[in-house]
Amino acid sequence: MLVLPSDGPRGRYGFWLALGLLVLAAPLRAAAPRDELFRLVPDSMGFCLLVQDLRGHAASLHASPFDEQLRLSPLMDKLRKSDDLKKLTKLEAKLKDKLGLDWAHLRDDILGDALVFAYRPGPPGKPEQEQGLILIRARNAKILADLIERLNKVQKDEGELKELEERRHHDVAYYRRVERDKPPTFYFVHGPILAFSGQEDILRQAIDCDRTRSADAVPDVTRRLRELDAERALFAVWLNPRAFDAEVESKAAGAPAERVAPAKHFAIYWKALDSVV
Repeated sequence: MLVLPSDGPRGRYGFWLALGLLVLAAPLRAAAPRDELFRLVPDSMGFCLLVQDLRGHAASLHASPFDEQLRLSPLMDKLRKSDDLKKLTKLEAKLKDKLGLDWAHLRDDILGDALVFAYRPGPPGKPEQEQGLILIRARNAKILADLIERLNKVQKDEGELKELEERRHHDVAYYRRVERDKPPTFYFVHGPILAFSGQEDILRQAIDCDRTRSADAVPDVTRRLRELDAERALFAVWLNPRAFDAEVESKAAGAPAERVAPAKHFAIYWKALDSVV
C-alpha cells in the first residue's frame, strides 16, 4: 500500500513525486491494431485501404434491431435462395474441411482486428512496376501461425504449392511461395502480423519499416485519419496525392491541344491537395 503525505510543502512534494512514479510505472497504451500495420507501410505509397474492428462492428450489427429486420426481409429470403449464396456455402464447407476455418472464425480470428491494402503506382507509362502490399493483424500469433502452416500443408499435399523457400533480409526471415501456374508471392510474419505481396522489393521495404520504426511512433497514415476524423471508421481509404504527381504531370503534358488548359488547371489543383481520406 502506498501512503501519500498531504500536509505542508513536504507533503505536496511527496504527492507529486508519488504521482510521477505511478505515471512512469503505468503500462504504455498498446498501439491500435491498425497502427501496428501502418508501421509496416513504406513511405510514398499511393493509397491505403483500411478495414478495422470487423469483429466488433459485426457484433454490434448482430445485436441491433436492423439485423433482425434484415433477416426477416424479403431481400434476405431471396439471397438465401440464390445460387451465389450456395456457392459461398460450398466454399465455406471446403475451408472448414481443409483449414478448420468457417466464415465466422475468418472474420473474428484472422480479419477481425485490422486489414490494410497499400498500393504504389508505377512511373508514368510503366504500370508493370506498380506495387501492392497486404497486411493482416490476426487475433493472436498462434492462430495466424497455425493457419499458415495448415494452408501450406494442404497446398503441398494437393500439388498446388510447388516451392516454399525461406529467404532473409537483414537477418529477418521471409518466404517465397510458388504455386502452380502462378508467379511467385512473398510473405513475412511478425507475431500476429502477416505481410504479403507479389513483389519481393516492397516486402523487404516493409521489413525495413518494421526494423527501424519505433513501436510507439504515430504512423503518418494514422495522423491523416485523425486529422480528418476517420480513425474509428470500419472502412477508410487514405490517398497520397504526391504518389500520383508524376502521372498527373505526364497526362497534362501529353494532353491534346483542346484539353491542355483543363489538364494544366487540374494539375494545379491536384498539387494543392495535401491528403484525402
